[in-house]
Amino acid sequence: MGDDSSLDRSLDFIQLSAGRNFKDRLGKVSEIEAGWAGKLTGIFNIENKSCDVTLDDETITWTVLGNAVHTGGISRSKMKTGDKRLIRLNDVFCVKFKRCLPAKHKSPHEGILLGFAIFLAVRDSKEPNRLRERILTFESSCQPVCDQWVKRIKAVINDFCKRPRQVMIFYQPFAGYGKSQKLYKSVIAPMFHASNIETQVVGK
Repeated sequence: MGDDSSLDRSLDFIQLSAGRNFKDRLGKVSEIEAGWAGKLTGIFNIENKSCDVTLDDETITWTVLGNAVHTGGISRSKMKTGDKRLIRLNDVFCVKFKRCLPAKHKSPHEGILLGFAIFLAVRDSKEPNRLRERILTFESSCQPVCDQWVKRIKAVINDFCKRPRQVMIFYQPFAGYGKSQKLYKSVIAPMFHASNIETQVVGK
């Protein structure tokens, strides 16, 4: 956990970028403790937009406040001020801290905190029977706030009783011009690993 001075500096930055009233609201995040009663609210940058975000036991919703300060008012996001967005936590299979790692450091626990990333499995708009991965980053340099949000999201997604803990994978080694094994190891297997799902592979 970060110290109080780092939390105060982060809150001061948010106050300058989003207005004084948001400092009071973000301070309430640290008041929600064991039992996960109520909701978490906070200000995060999403796709270079400053957003008012709310987390409950089913969804993450956010309202766009404006362009994030560090982008200099420039954003390629299609979201506009006042837009509202929602993701359902039953589509989330993993949440991780996001850090800027120096070249010499390979540990995911090192580096400058950028926020946290949520990994979702969403249906392809062109092929409904196919799922694709979507990564959404919630940017914040405040370690205590990110710690609490990541812990809360993990608690919710790990509590979904219908999610499998073990799966058996079948694939044809010679399919896809002989690249199916490489594709599984480089793309599919890391997703199962991130979801803490044990796999038994048939077709090696």
